[in-house]
Amino acid sequence: MYTRTSLAWLGYLTASATGSATLRIDGESVGSLGEGEDASTVEVPVTVTNDDDSDYTSITLTPSGLPAGWSAAPVTIDGGLARGEKTTVTLPVTVAEGTKAGAKQSIAIKLTGRYAQSDDTLTGIENGSVTVAVEQNPVTIVGLKASTSQTDVQVDDSFDADAVTVTASFSDGSVRPLAAGEYALSARDASGADVDLAQPFAKAGKVTVTATANDGGETASFTIDVAEKTPVTPDPDPEPKPDPDPDPDPDPEPEPNPNPDPTPDPEPNPNPNPGPSVPGLSDLTETNRVADLVPVDSMVAGGSVTLRVGSAHAGRAVVVFMDAASGHVWSRGNVTVGTDGVVEAFAPARVGSYRVAVSTAGGALLWDVVSVTAKSETPAPQPTPTPKPTPKPAPKPAPTTPSKKPTMADTGASVAVVALAAVALAAAAGGVVLARRRA
Repeated sequence: MYTRTSLAWLGYLTASATGSATLRIDGESVGSLGEGEDASTVEVPVTVTNDDDSDYTSITLTPSGLPAGWSAAPVTIDGGLARGEKTTVTLPVTVAEGTKAGAKQSIAIKLTGRYAQSDDTLTGIENGSVTVAVEQNPVTIVGLKASTSQTDVQVDDSFDADAVTVTASFSDGSVRPLAAGEYALSARDASGADVDLAQPFAKAGKVTVTATANDGGETASFTIDVAEKTPVTPDPDPEPKPDPDPDPDPDPEPEPNPNPDPTPDPEPNPNPNPGPSVPGLSDLTETNRVADLVPVDSMVAGGSVTLRVGSAHAGRAVVVFMDAASGHVWSRGNVTVGTDGVVEAFAPARVGSYRVAVSTAGGALLWDVVSVTAKSETPAPQPTPTPKPTPKPAPKPAPTTPSKKPTMADTGASVAVVALAAVALAAAAGGVVLARRRA
Protein backbone atom coordinates (compact mmCIF):
# COMPACT_ATOMS: atom_id res chain seq x y z
CA MET A 1 0.00 0.00 0.00
CA TYR A 2 1.37 3.40 -1.05
CA THR A 3 0.81 6.87 0.44
CA ARG A 4 0.48 9.81 -2.02
CA THR A 5 2.99 12.47 -1.16
CA SER A 6 2.80 16.06 -2.57
CA LEU A 7 5.39 18.85 -2.63
CA ALA A 8 3.06 20.90 -0.46
CA TRP A 9 3.17 18.14 2.16
CA LEU A 10 6.96 18.43 1.93
CA GLY A 11 6.77 22.20 2.53
CA TYR A 12 7.18 23.43 -1.04
CA LEU A 13 4.94 25.80 -2.98
CA THR A 14 4.71 24.96 -6.64
CA ALA A 15 3.78 28.18 -8.39
CA SER A 16 5.37 30.41 -11.01
CA ALA A 17 5.55 34.23 -11.30
CA THR A 18 6.62 36.18 -14.40
CA GLY A 19 6.23 39.75 -15.63
CA SER A 20 7.89 42.72 -17.35
CA ALA A 21 7.44 46.47 -17.71
CA THR A 22 9.17 49.52 -19.21
CA LEU A 23 9.83 52.80 -17.41
CA ARG A 24 9.71 55.64 -19.94
CA ILE A 25 11.56 58.86 -19.14
CA ASP A 26 11.89 62.22 -20.93
CA GLY A 27 15.54 62.89 -20.09
CA GLU A 28 18.66 60.86 -20.72
CA SER A 29 18.50 59.29 -17.26
CA VAL A 30 16.00 58.77 -14.44
CA GLY A 31 15.42 62.01 -12.50
CA SER A 32 17.63 64.14 -14.78
CA LEU A 33 14.75 66.56 -15.31
CA GLY A 34 13.74 66.64 -11.65
CA GLU A 35 10.53 64.68 -12.20
CA GLY A 36 10.37 63.22 -8.67
CA GLU A 37 9.77 59.68 -7.38
CA ASP A 38 6.47 59.20 -9.22
CA ALA A 39 8.28 59.51 -12.54
CA SER A 40 10.82 56.84 -11.50
CA THR A 41 8.27 54.18 -10.41
CA VAL A 42 6.84 51.62 -12.80
CA GLU A 43 4.01 49.16 -12.10
CA VAL A 44 4.96 45.67 -13.25
CA PRO A 45 2.07 43.27 -14.02
CA VAL A 46 3.06 39.82 -12.62
CA THR A 47 1.20 36.66 -13.63
CA VAL A 48 1.11 33.99 -10.87
CA THR A 49 0.12 30.39 -11.72
CA ASN A 50 -0.73 27.60 -9.21
CA ASP A 51 0.96 24.48 -10.59
CA ASP A 52 0.04 22.26 -7.62
CA ASP A 53 -2.91 19.94 -7.05
CA SER A 54 -3.70 21.79 -3.84
CA ASP A 55 -5.53 25.07 -3.31
CA TYR A 56 -3.35 27.81 -1.85
CA THR A 57 -5.07 29.97 0.73
CA SER A 58 -2.48 32.77 0.30
CA ILE A 59 0.58 33.56 -1.83
CA THR A 60 3.09 36.38 -1.21
CA LEU A 61 5.56 37.73 -3.81
CA THR A 62 8.74 39.25 -2.35
CA PRO A 63 11.25 40.96 -4.74
CA SER A 64 14.90 40.20 -3.95
CA GLY A 65 18.37 40.98 -5.27
CA LEU A 66 17.47 44.58 -6.25
CA PRO A 67 20.36 46.87 -7.37
CA ALA A 68 21.37 49.76 -5.13
CA GLY A 69 18.78 52.52 -5.17
CA TRP A 70 16.04 50.26 -6.51
CA SER A 71 13.10 49.26 -4.32
CA ALA A 72 9.93 47.14 -4.44
CA ALA A 73 7.55 46.05 -1.64
CA PRO A 74 6.10 42.51 -1.25
CA VAL A 75 2.66 41.83 -2.74
CA THR A 76 0.13 39.28 -1.36
CA ILE A 77 -2.63 37.58 -3.34
CA ASP A 78 -5.67 37.97 -1.10
CA GLY A 79 -8.05 35.01 -1.12
CA GLY A 80 -5.42 32.55 -2.31
CA LEU A 81 -5.24 30.76 -5.61
CA ALA A 82 -7.05 27.54 -6.52
CA ARG A 83 -5.15 24.67 -8.09
CA GLY A 84 -4.45 25.07 -11.79
CA GLU A 85 -5.61 28.73 -11.72
CA LYS A 86 -3.65 31.89 -12.51
CA THR A 87 -4.02 35.56 -11.60
CA THR A 88 -2.22 38.84 -12.26
CA VAL A 89 -1.07 41.23 -9.55
CA THR A 90 0.69 44.60 -9.77
CA LEU A 91 4.21 44.97 -8.38
CA PRO A 92 5.39 48.64 -8.06
CA VAL A 93 9.15 48.96 -8.68
CA THR A 94 11.08 52.21 -8.07
CA VAL A 95 14.13 52.67 -10.30
CA ALA A 96 17.25 54.33 -8.90
CA GLU A 97 17.82 57.96 -9.85
CA GLY A 98 20.56 58.32 -12.45
CA THR A 99 19.77 55.02 -14.20
CA LYS A 100 20.50 55.63 -17.87
CA ALA A 101 17.99 55.16 -20.64
CA GLY A 102 18.56 51.76 -22.23
CA ALA A 103 19.14 49.93 -18.93
CA LYS A 104 17.36 46.59 -18.32
CA GLN A 105 17.17 44.89 -14.90
CA SER A 106 15.97 41.37 -13.96
CA ILE A 107 14.47 41.01 -10.45
CA ALA A 108 14.03 37.68 -8.60
CA ILE A 109 10.61 37.05 -6.96
CA LYS A 110 10.48 34.74 -3.92
CA LEU A 111 7.14 32.96 -3.47
CA THR A 112 5.71 31.91 -0.10
CA GLY A 113 2.23 30.80 0.94
CA ARG A 114 -0.14 28.37 2.67
CA TYR A 115 -2.52 25.67 1.53
CA ALA A 116 -5.79 24.46 2.97
CA GLN A 117 -4.50 21.28 4.56
CA SER A 118 -1.94 22.99 6.79
CA ASP A 119 -1.06 26.25 8.48
CA ASP A 120 2.60 25.76 7.66
CA THR A 121 4.30 28.36 5.44
CA LEU A 122 5.32 26.93 2.11
CA THR A 123 8.37 28.13 0.18
CA GLY A 124 8.39 28.24 -3.59
CA ILE A 125 10.37 25.44 -5.11
CA GLU A 126 11.86 28.05 -7.46
CA ASN A 127 11.87 31.86 -7.71
CA GLY A 128 9.79 33.85 -10.13
CA SER A 129 11.30 36.65 -12.24
CA VAL A 130 10.32 40.07 -13.58
CA THR A 131 12.21 42.42 -15.93
CA VAL A 132 12.21 46.24 -15.83
CA ALA A 133 13.58 48.25 -18.81
CA VAL A 134 14.32 52.00 -18.91
CA GLU A 135 13.69 53.80 -22.22
CA GLN A 136 13.72 57.48 -23.22
CA ASN A 137 10.56 58.92 -24.74
CA PRO A 138 10.82 60.51 -28.19
CA VAL A 139 11.68 64.20 -27.79
CA THR A 140 8.56 66.25 -28.49
CA ILE A 141 7.49 69.88 -28.24
CA VAL A 142 5.69 70.52 -24.98
CA GLY A 143 5.43 74.33 -25.11
CA LEU A 144 5.52 77.15 -27.67
CA LYS A 145 6.01 80.93 -27.56
CA ALA A 146 5.61 83.35 -30.48
CA SER A 147 6.28 87.07 -30.93
CA THR A 148 7.07 89.67 -33.61
CA SER A 149 9.34 92.70 -33.76
CA GLN A 150 7.19 94.36 -36.44
CA THR A 151 5.68 97.62 -35.13
CA ASP A 152 3.84 100.71 -36.39
CA VAL A 153 1.80 98.67 -38.87
CA GLN A 154 -0.68 100.56 -41.05
CA VAL A 155 -3.26 99.66 -43.65
CA ASP A 156 -1.57 98.60 -46.93
CA ASP A 157 1.58 97.54 -45.04
CA SER A 158 2.77 93.97 -45.61
CA PHE A 159 3.18 91.36 -42.89
CA ASP A 160 6.86 90.74 -42.11
CA ALA A 161 7.29 87.00 -41.57
CA ASP A 162 11.03 87.49 -41.01
CA ALA A 163 10.23 89.52 -37.87
CA VAL A 164 8.48 86.53 -36.23
CA THR A 165 10.25 84.48 -33.54
CA VAL A 166 8.83 81.10 -32.45
CA THR A 167 10.53 79.37 -29.49
CA ALA A 168 9.77 75.76 -28.52
CA SER A 169 10.27 73.92 -25.21
CA PHE A 170 10.99 70.21 -25.63
CA SER A 171 10.24 67.17 -23.48
CA ASP A 172 13.95 66.62 -22.78
CA GLY A 173 14.16 70.05 -21.12
CA SER A 174 15.82 71.84 -24.04
CA VAL A 175 14.62 75.14 -25.51
CA ARG A 176 15.39 76.51 -28.98
CA PRO A 177 13.90 78.79 -31.66
CA LEU A 178 12.18 77.01 -34.52
CA ALA A 179 13.13 77.55 -38.14
CA ALA A 180 10.48 78.97 -40.48
CA GLY A 181 9.87 75.52 -41.97
CA GLU A 182 9.07 74.00 -38.55
CA TYR A 183 5.84 75.93 -37.99
CA ALA A 184 2.93 77.44 -39.89
CA LEU A 185 1.34 80.88 -39.47
CA SER A 186 -2.34 81.77 -39.70
CA ALA A 187 -4.26 84.90 -38.74
CA ARG A 188 -7.76 86.15 -37.88
CA ASP A 189 -9.17 89.62 -37.35
CA ALA A 190 -11.28 90.74 -34.39
CA SER A 191 -14.44 89.35 -36.02
CA GLY A 192 -12.89 85.91 -36.48
CA ALA A 193 -12.47 86.21 -40.23
CA ASP A 194 -9.35 84.76 -41.80
CA VAL A 195 -6.60 87.22 -42.75
CA ASP A 196 -4.31 86.42 -45.70
CA LEU A 197 -0.82 87.24 -44.44
CA ALA A 198 0.54 87.07 -47.99
CA GLN A 199 -1.43 90.23 -48.86
CA PRO A 200 -1.10 93.78 -47.44
CA PHE A 201 -3.38 94.50 -44.48
CA ALA A 202 -6.70 95.67 -45.94
CA LYS A 203 -8.27 97.30 -42.88
CA ALA A 204 -7.41 98.68 -39.47
CA GLY A 205 -7.92 96.66 -36.30
CA LYS A 206 -6.40 93.93 -34.16
CA VAL A 207 -5.06 90.88 -35.99
CA THR A 208 -4.24 87.70 -34.05
CA VAL A 209 -1.44 85.65 -35.60
CA THR A 210 -1.11 81.99 -34.52
CA ALA A 211 2.00 79.83 -34.93
CA THR A 212 1.40 76.06 -35.06
CA ALA A 213 4.33 73.66 -34.65
CA ASN A 214 4.53 70.98 -37.32
CA ASP A 215 5.67 68.46 -34.69
CA GLY A 216 2.92 67.85 -32.15
CA GLY A 217 0.62 70.73 -33.10
CA GLU A 218 1.49 73.01 -30.17
CA THR A 219 0.31 76.60 -30.77
CA ALA A 220 1.16 80.12 -29.62
CA SER A 221 -0.26 83.51 -30.65
CA PHE A 222 0.55 87.21 -30.75
CA THR A 223 -1.40 90.27 -31.92
CA ILE A 224 -0.67 93.08 -34.37
CA ASP A 225 -2.51 96.41 -34.13
CA VAL A 226 -3.10 97.69 -37.67
CA ALA A 227 -3.64 101.47 -37.75
CA GLU A 228 -5.33 103.57 -40.39
CA LYS A 229 -2.98 104.72 -43.12
CA THR A 230 -1.37 108.07 -42.30
CA PRO A 231 -1.84 110.58 -45.13
CA VAL A 232 1.45 111.51 -46.72
CA THR A 233 2.09 115.25 -46.48
CA PRO A 234 4.16 116.44 -49.42
CA ASP A 235 7.43 118.07 -48.57
CA PRO A 236 7.01 121.85 -49.06
CA ASP A 237 10.48 122.08 -50.52
CA PRO A 238 11.33 118.73 -52.09
CA GLU A 239 14.26 120.07 -54.05
CA PRO A 240 17.30 121.65 -52.41
CA LYS A 241 17.84 125.28 -53.34
CA PRO A 242 21.23 126.05 -54.81
CA ASP A 243 23.45 128.33 -52.81
CA PRO A 244 23.37 131.86 -54.23
CA ASP A 245 26.47 132.73 -56.19
CA PRO A 246 27.42 136.44 -56.16
CA ASP A 247 29.55 135.89 -59.23
CA PRO A 248 27.59 133.33 -61.22
CA ASP A 249 29.23 131.24 -63.83
CA PRO A 250 28.19 132.53 -67.25
CA ASP A 251 27.55 128.92 -68.23
CA PRO A 252 26.32 127.25 -65.02
CA GLU A 253 25.85 123.50 -65.02
CA PRO A 254 22.23 122.51 -64.35
CA GLU A 255 21.47 121.25 -60.87
CA PRO A 256 20.73 117.48 -60.75
CA ASN A 257 17.13 116.60 -59.93
CA PRO A 258 17.08 114.82 -56.52
CA ASN A 259 13.78 113.19 -57.43
CA PRO A 260 14.11 112.11 -61.06
CA ASP A 261 10.89 112.00 -63.04
CA PRO A 262 9.83 108.34 -63.35
CA THR A 263 8.41 109.02 -66.82
CA PRO A 264 10.10 106.99 -69.57
CA ASP A 265 12.92 108.35 -71.68
CA PRO A 266 11.32 110.51 -74.39
CA GLU A 267 13.90 109.37 -76.93
CA PRO A 268 12.42 106.71 -79.21
CA ASN A 269 13.71 103.22 -78.75
CA PRO A 270 13.85 101.20 -81.97
CA ASN A 271 13.89 98.00 -79.89
CA PRO A 272 11.19 98.49 -77.19
CA ASN A 273 11.97 96.93 -73.85
CA PRO A 274 9.67 97.20 -70.80
CA GLY A 275 12.80 97.86 -68.76
CA PRO A 276 13.50 96.95 -65.15
CA SER A 277 10.56 96.50 -62.80
CA VAL A 278 9.97 98.47 -59.60
CA PRO A 279 10.53 96.13 -56.60
CA GLY A 280 8.39 95.96 -53.47
CA LEU A 281 9.45 95.49 -49.84
CA SER A 282 8.57 91.78 -49.95
CA ASP A 283 11.00 91.28 -52.87
CA LEU A 284 13.96 92.36 -50.72
CA THR A 285 15.44 89.31 -48.97
CA GLU A 286 18.75 88.48 -47.34
CA THR A 287 19.59 86.46 -50.48
CA ASN A 288 19.65 89.49 -52.79
CA ARG A 289 21.05 91.99 -50.30
CA VAL A 290 24.47 93.45 -51.26
CA ALA A 291 26.18 94.82 -48.15
CA ASP A 292 28.41 97.34 -49.96
CA LEU A 293 25.89 98.51 -52.55
CA VAL A 294 25.61 101.79 -50.61
CA PRO A 295 29.14 102.73 -49.47
CA VAL A 296 27.91 104.99 -46.64
CA ASP A 297 25.73 104.45 -43.56
CA SER A 298 23.94 107.78 -43.84
CA MET A 299 23.48 110.72 -46.20
CA VAL A 300 21.72 114.08 -46.06
CA ALA A 301 18.29 114.66 -47.52
CA GLY A 302 18.53 115.47 -51.21
CA GLY A 303 22.18 114.44 -51.33
CA SER A 304 23.73 112.09 -53.83
CA VAL A 305 25.59 108.82 -53.42
CA THR A 306 27.47 106.55 -55.82
CA LEU A 307 25.96 103.05 -55.79
CA ARG A 308 28.30 100.11 -56.43
CA VAL A 309 26.04 98.03 -58.67
CA GLY A 310 28.77 96.07 -60.46
CA SER A 311 29.92 96.04 -64.07
CA ALA A 312 27.93 92.84 -64.71
CA HIS A 313 24.74 94.94 -64.40
CA ALA A 314 25.71 97.76 -66.78
CA GLY A 315 22.71 99.18 -68.62
CA ARG A 316 19.26 100.46 -67.74
CA ALA A 317 18.11 100.20 -64.12
CA VAL A 318 15.58 101.60 -61.65
CA VAL A 319 16.79 103.00 -58.31
CA VAL A 320 14.17 103.08 -55.53
CA PHE A 321 14.34 104.61 -52.03
CA MET A 322 11.61 102.89 -49.98
CA ASP A 323 10.70 103.20 -46.30
CA ALA A 324 12.46 100.37 -44.44
CA ALA A 325 9.36 99.61 -42.33
CA SER A 326 6.33 100.30 -44.52
CA GLY A 327 7.85 99.80 -47.99
CA HIS A 328 6.44 103.14 -49.19
CA VAL A 329 8.45 104.38 -52.18
CA TRP A 330 9.68 107.94 -51.54
CA SER A 331 12.05 108.25 -54.48
CA ARG A 332 12.36 106.42 -57.78
CA GLY A 333 14.51 107.12 -60.80
CA ASN A 334 15.46 105.59 -64.12
CA VAL A 335 19.23 105.47 -64.48
CA THR A 336 21.92 103.88 -66.60
CA VAL A 337 24.66 101.87 -64.91
CA GLY A 338 28.00 102.55 -66.60
CA THR A 339 30.47 99.92 -67.69
CA ASP A 340 32.41 100.69 -64.49
CA GLY A 341 29.46 99.31 -62.53
CA VAL A 342 28.57 102.49 -60.61
CA VAL A 343 25.69 104.92 -60.81
CA GLU A 344 24.78 108.11 -58.97
CA ALA A 345 21.50 108.20 -57.00
CA PHE A 346 19.79 110.98 -55.07
CA ALA A 347 18.22 110.63 -51.63
CA PRO A 348 14.65 111.83 -51.01
CA ALA A 349 14.08 115.00 -49.01
CA ARG A 350 12.31 113.05 -46.25
CA VAL A 351 14.39 112.01 -43.23
CA GLY A 352 14.23 108.33 -42.25
CA SER A 353 15.57 104.81 -42.66
CA TYR A 354 15.47 103.51 -46.22
CA ARG A 355 16.11 100.42 -48.25
CA VAL A 356 17.84 101.36 -51.50
CA ALA A 357 16.96 98.88 -54.25
CA VAL A 358 18.38 98.61 -57.77
CA SER A 359 16.37 96.62 -60.33
CA THR A 360 18.23 96.04 -63.59
CA ALA A 361 16.91 95.42 -67.09
CA GLY A 362 18.53 91.99 -66.90
CA GLY A 363 16.22 90.98 -64.04
CA ALA A 364 18.75 91.34 -61.19
CA LEU A 365 17.63 92.85 -57.87
CA LEU A 366 20.13 94.29 -55.36
CA TRP A 367 19.48 96.30 -52.21
CA ASP A 368 21.10 97.79 -49.12
CA VAL A 369 20.15 100.14 -46.26
CA VAL A 370 20.95 103.79 -45.60
CA SER A 371 19.77 106.49 -43.21
CA VAL A 372 18.76 109.90 -44.58
CA THR A 373 19.41 112.74 -42.15
CA ALA A 374 18.30 116.36 -42.17
CA LYS A 375 20.39 119.01 -43.91
CA SER A 376 22.33 121.35 -41.66
CA GLU A 377 20.45 124.58 -40.87
CA THR A 378 23.72 126.58 -40.80
CA PRO A 379 23.95 128.53 -44.08
CA ALA A 380 27.00 127.86 -46.17
CA PRO A 381 29.61 130.63 -45.93
CA GLN A 382 29.22 133.14 -48.73
CA PRO A 383 32.31 134.34 -50.64
CA THR A 384 33.15 138.03 -50.27
CA PRO A 385 31.96 139.81 -53.40
CA THR A 386 34.81 141.15 -55.51
CA PRO A 387 34.25 144.93 -56.12
CA LYS A 388 34.17 145.86 -59.73
CA PRO A 389 36.97 148.38 -60.71
CA THR A 390 35.86 152.01 -61.11
CA PRO A 391 36.16 152.85 -64.80
CA LYS A 392 38.76 155.59 -65.56
CA PRO A 393 37.76 158.40 -67.95
CA ALA A 394 39.25 157.97 -71.36
CA PRO A 395 42.00 160.60 -72.07
CA LYS A 396 41.05 163.45 -74.39
CA PRO A 397 42.86 163.37 -77.68
CA ALA A 398 45.74 165.90 -78.02
CA PRO A 399 45.41 168.71 -80.58
CA THR A 400 46.39 167.63 -84.00
CA THR A 401 49.77 169.11 -85.04
CA PRO A 402 50.18 169.73 -88.75
CA SER A 403 52.56 167.37 -90.29
CA LYS A 404 55.97 168.78 -91.00
CA LYS A 405 57.35 168.74 -94.48
CA PRO A 406 60.04 166.24 -94.88
CA THR A 407 63.49 167.54 -94.05
CA MET A 408 66.82 166.11 -94.72
CA ALA A 409 66.50 164.14 -91.66
CA ASP A 410 63.14 162.92 -92.84
CA THR A 411 64.17 161.52 -96.15
CA GLY A 412 67.39 160.48 -97.76
CA ALA A 413 66.10 161.11 -101.32
CA SER A 414 66.43 164.99 -100.99
CA VAL A 415 70.20 165.09 -100.39
CA ALA A 416 71.14 165.19 -104.08
CA VAL A 417 68.60 167.92 -104.84
CA VAL A 418 69.88 170.09 -102.04
CA ALA A 419 73.43 169.60 -103.23
CA LEU A 420 72.57 170.72 -106.78
CA ALA A 421 70.74 173.71 -105.43
CA ALA A 422 73.79 174.69 -103.42
CA VAL A 423 76.05 174.41 -106.48
CA ALA A 424 73.64 176.54 -108.48
CA LEU A 425 73.54 179.23 -105.82
CA ALA A 426 77.32 179.26 -105.62
CA ALA A 427 77.62 179.67 -109.37
CA ALA A 428 75.10 182.47 -109.38
CA ALA A 429 76.91 184.24 -106.60
CA GLY A 430 80.17 183.93 -108.48
CA GLY A 431 78.57 185.46 -111.54
CA VAL A 432 77.36 188.46 -109.62
CA VAL A 433 80.76 189.05 -108.12
CA LEU A 434 82.40 188.76 -111.47
CA ALA A 435 79.97 191.20 -112.99
CA ARG A 436 80.60 193.70 -110.26
CA ARG A 437 84.36 193.44 -110.77
CA ARG A 438 84.06 194.02 -114.45
CA ALA A 439 81.92 197.00 -113.93
